[in-house]
Amino acid sequence: TSMFYLGLLMVVLQRQAYAEPCAVSCRPSIVGTVALVYSQLLAGALVRHTGAGLSCNTDLVLCNGALFPVSGAGWLLFVHRTFGVLLALWILVLGYRLHRTPGARGLGWTMVALVLLQVLLGVSAVKSHIAPGIATAHLFLGALLFMTAVRLLLSTAAASLPRHAEGPLHLAWQLK
Repeated sequence: TSMFYLGLLMVVLQRQAYAEPCAVSCRPSIVGTVALVYSQLLAGALVRHTGAGLSCNTDLVLCNGALFPVSGAGWLLFVHRTFGVLLALWILVLGYRLHRTPGARGLGWTMVALVLLQVLLGVSAVKSHIAPGIATAHLFLGALLFMTAVRLLLSTAAASLPRHAEGPLHLAWQLK
């Protein structure tokens, strides 16, 4: 739930007078991205706190030589990895879509770079037998990816806000 509070904190601290507009058609995808990144963070937390991080040994594609895991911990790790790859593809497509939107281009490509680094850190974490420094960097990048997705969502909401709006009404308008 700490990532939820991090996202909420970003909403509360959002103080911008101007936001670059994003195409209205992108907003549902951005909302979906925030939800998917949050879900992946929850899955990662389950992997970490159940000790499932090495349940497939250091195999990246297979799980102890099998296509599908045989243990519950293996399934949890399998879901986290599979969902991570699918999320990376989702963000690559979103980054491409946002590339055509001048106001959101920078955040879109930032998310692409972060998710690619996140995948590399995930692989490195497994290959290093979950070295604490690499695992911490993996968590940090996940939080940074989530914050970037929330920031992108807030910028699309702020783009439709009248320029003179401030205070609680400004916040309520963004959440609308």
